[in-house]
Amino acid sequence: MILPLAQARTLKDIKKEGVLHVNSLELPPFSYKTTDGYTGFETELITMLANDLGLKTDFSPMLLDTIANDLKEGRVDAAIGGLEITSTRENQVGFTRPFLCAGMSVVSRDPAIQTRFDLENKTVGVLSGSTIQSFVQKLPFPKKAVVFATVNDLIYAIATGKVDATLSYKVSGPIMMKLYPKAGFLYGPVQWSIPIGAMLSDGDNSLRLALNGALAKSMQDGRYAQLSTKYFGENLRCKA
Repeated sequence: MILPLAQARTLKDIKKEGVLHVNSLELPPFSYKTTDGYTGFETELITMLANDLGLKTDFSPMLLDTIANDLKEGRVDAAIGGLEITSTRENQVGFTRPFLCAGMSVVSRDPAIQTRFDLENKTVGVLSGSTIQSFVQKLPFPKKAVVFATVNDLIYAIATGKVDATLSYKVSGPIMMKLYPKAGFLYGPVQWSIPIGAMLSDGDNSLRLALNGALAKSMQDGRYAQLSTKYFGENLRCKA
């Protein structure tokens, strides 16, 4: 469900309806849709945090290009799906404290393409509006960036050889290989680590503070570690 055009809701407004509306980027294992509905680490985590606040969750798909306006204009209350917390994004939107920190790797079907330096003179697929798009464009050597609207389009382009490589989270490797066993995805070594959180409006802070409090509680009582281990095999909580 997409809310009608309005303005970002406060926690008080959200509690009146009793539902937290969340946009979800399709990015296994962080959040993705199956025949049974939305699932993934962040999907389960945001649902758990919302439940702690007495709220239900309603998920809908999103495009990175429009999410900032969707949040500011109150169409949704939050967004998830491996969303990196960067200073550039924080100039436009708000974030919860980091859910986790994950390493970024080069993904290709060519074993010779292992690091970002191997992308020279290569065709690199990027998701429109992503931090990877700007990163690839700034690489100081010749390359061609091809922009895709959705993660599924990008996955198909790599699997069919339309692009040579992309960059993605190393922890996505096992589930991507399981979901697409014939694609031949190869994940290179981690290039850098990125903090990930839920994207919110940069207006009223009541929802952010409440979610941060619920997240801290889940980290203290063991539920966070249990959920992280379920999806990643380890506790990916950001180290202080």
